[in-house]
Amino acid sequence: SLSNWYKDHPQKITDIDILDNSRSSYAVVENGEDVIYCTSGNYLVRRVIHPTDYKQDQFSWVGDWNGGGSTDTPIVVDQTRNLLIVSPIHGHKFGYYNLATANLGKSNPYVDVPNSSIVGPGAAEFLAACSVDSTTVGLLYDARRQCLVAYLRDSGLYEIHMPKAAPFNVNWVVKKVYSVGSQPEFNMTQSVTGAVVCGRFKRSEKLDAYIFLSDNEVEPSIGDVWFFKPRDWRNPLG
Repeated sequence: SLSNWYKDHPQKITDIDILDNSRSSYAVVENGEDVIYCTSGNYLVRRVIHPTDYKQDQFSWVGDWNGGGSTDTPIVVDQTRNLLIVSPIHGHKFGYYNLATANLGKSNPYVDVPNSSIVGPGAAEFLAACSVDSTTVGLLYDARRQCLVAYLRDSGLYEIHMPKAAPFNVNWVVKKVYSVGSQPEFNMTQSVTGAVVCGRFKRSEKLDAYIFLSDNEVEPSIGDVWFFKPRDWRNPLG
């Protein structure tokens, strides 16, 4: 744990101590190593977990946090493009860090994706539903479809397809995700009214489905666990 790491490193590394008051994090396996990306008040930080000795954990900076999002701004790694994606913040913006240049540390720039670059059949609805308060956003990467999937509270799910090659900040194609058997769509928005989404929206690769927890205190009878099969769902039983 971070507290154990500090026991053996009483002299905190400049700016790494921001992690003891961190915000969002995302875990991923890179080249066989467990890696955690973490947001904080100032920077995005990368931590490589040593398998047996926390004293040998390695910390580095991904880039400047660009003013940051909310305390729960979701982040996700697109390993296909080697990008760390940041959810909509500050007036409906999407953005990312290029992990191929993360060795630049704090000077590695945050790249903004302007609203004008977000196109497609669901783009207008998506942008209208985006909230400055990103606690209402769930974000994940769908490896099968090779796209991002965002869940916007009171709106629904959206697939976000990025360019396959650089530049990555243009032509983000957005379409709404509909569920199996929906006519024309399954109304899932009430399930999380009054509840945050960040950290509660996950994908099951094995089941080819999206799962999220509502923990709804306003309408507990609606149900706390939702299982969403997209319309092109693949039956895991064949």
